[in-house]
Parts: sequence; structure tokens; C-alpha cells
Amino acid sequence: MIELHVEQRSPNSLIMRREFSGLPALRIAIMKNRERRFTITPPASMTAGDRTALLNMRADGFNIEIK
Repeated sequence: MIELHVEQRSPNSLIMRREFSGLPALRIAIMKNRERRFTITPPASMTAGDRTALLNMRADGFNIEIK
């Protein structure tokens, strides 16, 4: 599940909550909304490679928080 927020960290900053079937679709949504803040709740099936990909996106400047 991904939550899309405006940049501020207030409790009312949530814009959207959505579930994705896989990392490619999630990655596209993040790239299209680069200026937003993302809170990602990974599924139990998330692989180490998926987590590394998200961490790499965060290192590239995307505002991603992994719960």
C-alpha cells in the first residue's frame, strides 16, 4: 500500500491511499508524483530486491518512507 502526501508532515496531508500489484506500477506512480511524500507499507511478499529498489529511489531524491 502507498500513501501519497503533500510535502508537509501534518496529519491532514494525505491525498491518496492505493494498493499496487507490483513494484513496476508503484515505481511509475512515484516517478509521476516526484514532488510528493510517499509512505509505503510493504506487503509480506516484498523481496529484498524490491526493498533495495525503493531505498535506491529514496537515495535518488524521492521522499519515500517505508513503514
